[in-house]
Amino acid sequence: MMVVTTIPPNGAGQASLAWLADRGCQVLYVHGIASDGLYSEWKSNDDVVLERRLRDALAEMNPELPVSTSETIFRRTRSPEASTLSARNGANPHSIWRSEVNTMPDLKIFVSFEFDKDNDLKNNFYEQAKENTPHRVQNSSLNKAYPNQQWKDKARSAIRKCDIVVVLVGQDTHNAPGVKIEIDIARQLNKPAFQVLPQRRPYTGVPGLDEPIRWKWKTINKKIDEVWTRR
Repeated sequence: MMVVTTIPPNGAGQASLAWLADRGCQVLYVHGIASDGLYSEWKSNDDVVLERRLRDALAEMNPELPVSTSETIFRRTRSPEASTLSARNGANPHSIWRSEVNTMPDLKIFVSFEFDKDNDLKNNFYEQAKENTPHRVQNSSLNKAYPNQQWKDKARSAIRKCDIVVVLVGQDTHNAPGVKIEIDIARQLNKPAFQVLPQRRPYTGVPGLDEPIRWKWKTINKKIDEVWTRR
């Protein structure tokens, strides 16, 4: 928590401020952070928002959020339209984040995984994506087994319609022939692909792709942004 005060550093009320500081509260003196102050943080004395601190707070509250989306939320929080949002939903950064997410196009992700062993990884990925990515992720994966040629045709069709292929690395994924075929299809269709390794798992990545990234949503979102802009 942060307190901005007009109390002079040597004035009455210092005991209360010291009590707050002892409990982890950051105390800022207006005369020091004003536009003409020694540690100026305001652009002008008419500005009521400390922009750097708002950006830092957004990053701290939403560590998985890509920088571009966080900056959009910052601008919308500071915009004149924020008063209209305030009347509707409080104009807090979280509701603006959700509003921003809802205006994004769907991101169709085809998850490649070892069907017989790692279905739980696939389900967890899509479930976590609902809360941990600013993109509206659409499940483009195959959800049941098919005879060999029919499976290949359906996989090709699904990958053709998707935006990104994500390989979830399980214990034996690097030996799964179906995963290798799906990666080959993605390459033939020029679809961006990367692989994700669950935390604290010493599994081997799948040949033919870059080294797996760890299952951390900040890292996954950064990778999505990276391959998305390269398309």
